[in-house]
This record gives sequence, C-alpha cells and structure tokens, in this order.
Amino acid sequence: MDTGFAARIRLILIGLLVGVVAVVIRLIDFQTDASTPQMRDDAKSELTVDRDTDPPRGRILDRNGHVLAIDEKFYEIGLVIEDVDIDPPTDRIAPSELDLVIQELEALGYFDSSVQFRNVLSINSNLDTPSGLRDYVYNRAIEIEQAKLAPDYVPGFKIAQNIGNPIPALFVDRLREAQSAELAAYYDALEQDVPEDLLPSLALQNLRWFESNWVRTYPEGSDMAHIVGVVNSDGSGIYGIEQNYDAFLTGESQETIFDYARPDEVRGELVTTKEGVDIYLTIDRDIQSLAMRKIAEGVNYYGAESGNIMVLDPQTGELIANAIWPPRDPLNLDDWEVRHFDTGVSKPFEPGSIFKPLTVAAAIESGEVNLDSTYYDVGCQEYHGVQICNWLKTSWGQQGIDGILRHSLNLGTTWLADSLGPTQFYGYLRAFRLDKPTNIDLANENPGWLVNPTSANWVPSQLAQNSFGQGISTTPIQILSALSAIANGGDLMQPRVLLSMQSSTGEVVFGPSTAARPISQETADTVTQVLSSAIEDEASEAQVDGYRIAGKTGTAQRILYETRVDPETGIETEVALGYDQVLNVTSFVGWGPVDDPQFIVLVKLDGPTRDEWGGTTAAPLFADFVEDMVVLMELPPDSVRAQLSAD
Repeated sequence: MDTGFAARIRLILIGLLVGVVAVVIRLIDFQTDASTPQMRDDAKSELTVDRDTDPPRGRILDRNGHVLAIDEKFYEIGLVIEDVDIDPPTDRIAPSELDLVIQELEALGYFDSSVQFRNVLSINSNLDTPSGLRDYVYNRAIEIEQAKLAPDYVPGFKIAQNIGNPIPALFVDRLREAQSAELAAYYDALEQDVPEDLLPSLALQNLRWFESNWVRTYPEGSDMAHIVGVVNSDGSGIYGIEQNYDAFLTGESQETIFDYARPDEVRGELVTTKEGVDIYLTIDRDIQSLAMRKIAEGVNYYGAESGNIMVLDPQTGELIANAIWPPRDPLNLDDWEVRHFDTGVSKPFEPGSIFKPLTVAAAIESGEVNLDSTYYDVGCQEYHGVQICNWLKTSWGQQGIDGILRHSLNLGTTWLADSLGPTQFYGYLRAFRLDKPTNIDLANENPGWLVNPTSANWVPSQLAQNSFGQGISTTPIQILSALSAIANGGDLMQPRVLLSMQSSTGEVVFGPSTAARPISQETADTVTQVLSSAIEDEASEAQVDGYRIAGKTGTAQRILYETRVDPETGIETEVALGYDQVLNVTSFVGWGPVDDPQFIVLVKLDGPTRDEWGGTTAAPLFADFVEDMVVLMELPPDSVRAQLSAD
C-alpha cells in the first residue's frame, strides 16, 4: 500500500475520532449544565399545543331524514402580512401587492355569498367586500408594526393573520389549484428569461389556510330557521329546537394537551369525545317548503303584513309544518332580535269566528242543547249592557246549531254561552287547554290570554264576546291544537315537534300522548259533520276537489300593541292600545278527509288590504295549499279511498 495514501487515511480517522469525542463532551455538558433544564422547559413550551377537541353538535333532521342543521368543517384563510407590500407604488396607478391579492381572491369568487359562510356566530361584515378586506389588512399591518417595537415581541404566528370569514373546503381546493398554477406560470416565465418587471404575479403565495372548529350550517335556510333556531357564539342553542334540546345536541367536550418531547414521541392522550345526539323532527321538509311558498304568495296577493300556515296531524299531535311570513334568516343577526321570533307559537291574536266550533262543541257536550234546539236571531241585541251583533247585523230568524256555524252568527254563540253559564263555559275552554300554553317543544311559547270569570274586573258581557272569539287571545298553535280535538274524535293530542333521537348507542322514538279529552266522539262527529256541510253550502272557496273538508272561517279585529321598556329593570312588555280601526285578522281552520282526518290546517293573514273577510282571503288560500299538500302526502281522493276499502 502506498505510504502516502495510508497516512491520509490515518489523518481522516483521527479527525473523525476528535469530532465524535467533541460531540460526546458537548452532550455530557448539556446533561450537567445548570441552564439545561431551563432550555428543556423553553423547548417544551414551544412544542406544547392546546387542542380543542369539541365534538360536532348533533344534527337536526326532518321526519324523512333531510338535514336541517349540521356541523361542518370550514377553513380560516390567513395572509402573511409581513411579506406583503401594503402600500401602493409611488406612481399610485399600479396596484399594490395587497391589491393584487384581493383581486385574485375576487377572481376566484371569494366574496360570493355561496363561498363565505355568513354565520351569525362568526361573520365579520367588514370582510365580505374587497374594500372592507383591504381596510382590515391595512389596519392589522399597522398594529403589527407597532407590536414589533415592544421588547417582548415574538415573530411567527402574529404575522399570519386570519383575514376572512369561514370558507368551505371546496374553495380551499380552488385556492390551492390557483396557487400551483400561479407558481408554475412564474417559473415558466423565468425559464424563458422574461424581464423581471414582466414576471407573473405571485400574489396568492402569501395566503395560508387552516381548519377551523365546527361551524353550524342550515341547509334549508329561512324555510326552517324559526323552527330549528340557531347556535350562538358560545356554542349554545337559542330559539327553536337548538334551544329546547340544547343539552342533547351538545356533545361532551374535552380539551387535551399534547407535549411533543421528540418528533417521534407524543405525551398525553387523545380523549375520544361523544358527539351530540341527532334529533329527528315531525316536520316534513317538503310540506314546510310548500307552506312557506304559499303563505308568501298569500301575504303578497292579499296585501297583508304577515301570515301563518300551520299543519298538525290531529291523530298524533305531530307538527307537520309551521310556516311564517316574513321569514327569519339564520345568517342574519337582526332577524334573531325580532320580538315574536316564531309567530306560530309566540304571537297571540284574537281568533274570531274560528273559535265558534269550540263554543258549539261545549254546548252540545254539556247537554244544554242539541241539533233540534233553536233560538230566534234578531241580528243585534243588548247583552248585559253591550250591543252584540252578527257580522253584517243581519237577522236570520229561527236558527239552530247548523245555522250558527253555517252563517257564523255571533248571536247564536251568545245564546249557547248564556245557556251554559260562566262556570260551564269557561270550564270547557279550560278543558280545551286554552288557559295555558300547549307545551309544544319549541322555545318561547306564549300562553295567550283567557279571562277568568272569578276576577274582579270580569263583567258578564264578556261571556258573549268570548263565545265568538273576541276578548281572548290565543297563539296559532293553541287554537289549532284545541280544534284538533274536534277533528280526531274528542282527544286533544299533545302537540310536539320531536319525533326521535338517535346516537351511536341507540335510538329513542317518541310516540303520541293525549293531553286532554274535552268532548266525546259523538259530539266531535256532530260538529265535524255540521262544519263540513256548511263549507259545501256557504264557504265554497275552501273546498278541495276530491276531498270532503270540515272547517270554519274567521274574521277578527286586530289588536294594536306598543312595546314599552321599564326604565328601572329594562324589561320589555307589550301594552295593548286598542283595536285597529282599519285592518282585520282573517283566518281559516280546516281538516280532512272528514271520514278519517289526516291533517288540520290553520291559515292566518294579518292585516290583508285586498279584502277584509276570512272567507275570501284565508279560505281560498287554504284550498290552494291543501290541493298541493295532499299530493305530497300521497293521500288519495275520497272516491279512491272508498274503492280501495271496498276491494
């Protein structure tokens, strides 16, 4: 072997040995140096991450499994502000680097409403326009420059600022592709020796994104907002199902700390969290959508201020649809500050003549009158000092139960209530549960108002007025629930929205329950048959081709209210100012098919200007809605059902 080559090998080996010894000595020094524990702690603190492990909130679905509310993963978009030139060029003509970023984002559709999730929890309205975003970034850049002057300034995460509202993964994919294309174009230009001032922009390269926490989304939007409710910034449900079943929808959360001591070691456990329970509603999404469309058309056509369409299954008490107009927008914070958020359960009204079937049913059930009983109708008469008149002050002569409902006679229900007397009359109204809220599982239900004949301020004339639905107030769900007892043969079913709850461990199905039985099957059938005949003769606008319907029109004076705030407590109360002298509330309640009721529907219009009567506003709207609803329900016409039964 060449001695020169061997010498070189020995020198290399000696050098390596010296290097190894030096490393060993340094490692020993690390272990014994008094400052090492502090260095370890500093390193550990750099690598300790607080991980939010909140589970997704339970879903809310309709009776057929259509999703009404769900938690989805969205992304936050950020900009490395320190790497972006905020100020415009000196010529003030060319765009700044920030302008280029915003222009590229706009070209990608970043500011489209379908991309930015405008959730009431997280929306920053200043960030959903190019100018707003530019101002926000500019202000953040100034704050960062000021923070740099502080002795404890730590660069890093502070420079990558979150600059927008949550965005879906679809947009992140779009942004990622655009960044790749932008970078490829830039390198292609370099290879082709393009002059520096003509090189393609790299505006998107300073954008970052990261997965945010769960974001609550509402696929059905305003059609379901007042039923479903919303989740606030604290993650708690407010209004509707979100509020009423918040404890079930919220999963068990756990914050876990991970210590990254070495790249291949993780200290601490990831605790598996329990997701919230899925809640299925009795609501039918398709019927709800139909009801929302029809009430919107009705309010617009009749020039009303607002309106309701509500559908119950009288056999089970299940709420099938609850449409209100104007609607509520789950992504608009202002809509969540409306006092009567869900007018179907929170805003009472005087029901007027749709109340009369309850008075008739009470009188028949008591035995005080029957179908053969009559009185002489004079059109107007004084009752305990108050003039009581029929709606057109028309005299109808000798009349019985059939005439009272057919012609909607106020003097007729006055006669019936007087025959019952205050004790029996109000006793039956309490049996129909008109003295209390229905306890439907929707938030913020109003109990309405029923007079108490034992109160000092009660006067006998109220007996007559209350008999035809004046001087008392009910919510739409309250009067609909009471009338459903007539529709289903005497049982007043507990109205409800909850159908079932499901989780990974099982399912609980909630069946119907009877809240009261105010009248007998015989009385219910009698009133239903009279109402059905009355519609065929007097309220033809409410008829539905192929189906026999029972129902009653209503026209009532509208109460005007003023909201007042107690200066000491800050509590808001509504004070009645009296009746509106111009506009009415019109309504219709109907159920069918008469031989086997599968639905009971309330239509209410508040302040229609095209017409003032329930028979010419709410009744035709009822028929228009039900004609389409029975198709969605797959409910055959009477003749078809009769043929199927015969076969």
